[in-house]
Amino acid sequence: MCNAAKLQINGIKYGVFLASVINFIVIALVIFSIIRSFEAMKRKEKREEAVEEAKPDPQERLTLAVERLAEVMESK
Repeated sequence: MCNAAKLQINGIKYGVFLASVINFIVIALVIFSIIRSFEAMKRKEKREEAVEEAKPDPQERLTLAVERLAEVMESK
């Protein structure tokens, strides 16, 4: 163990408790960062899929533009 684990006053080993708390905090932060990075990757993947789905095919865009132009020409 580390030196903090050897700390004691009148037989009470508070160093072991401090070492355990520090170890817990470090492990919790690592797990939190791993989970957060996975969630960020999932969100990014969903956004990319949404953008790909939102983009119409160039052929479709051209067809829609021609149809709108025809409607405008007919209305005048």
